[in-house]
Amino acid sequence: MDGTIKFWDVAKGTVVGTLAEKGWVESISWSPDESKMTSGSTDYSVKIWDLETSSLIQIMSGHADTVWSVAWSPDGSTIASGSEDWKVNLWNAETGALLQALPGHMLWVRVRLWGKSEKEESSVPVPTNDQD
Repeated sequence: MDGTIKFWDVAKGTVVGTLAEKGWVESISWSPDESKMTSGSTDYSVKIWDLETSSLIQIMSGHADTVWSVAWSPDGSTIASGSEDWKVNLWNAETGALLQALPGHMLWVRVRLWGKSEKEESSVPVPTNDQD
């Protein structure tokens, strides 16, 4: 693990792009229009990347532990992040502002699924042996 996100041309087996991360990347998700990407990492942050320019657009801080999962809402306006801090955070995808923190999970949150409505989201905590 080298703290980067690499994009591969699978047919040629070559790297065609690299984004430098500060921590280990645990999750990535493409925006609905595929122009941006979000990453969650061990530095407790959520980042938004511009894929055309390979530049970092926004760093969002609000978790107290590793961010295991990230996902865009179907309309691209909101990003959800799940963390080892037992919270799901909802972020404004344009400004990076924290819209809502959803505590109350009893385990790490590693999976989220958007519902049929853009306003519905469910999260699935993952059992672990750690009792920290």
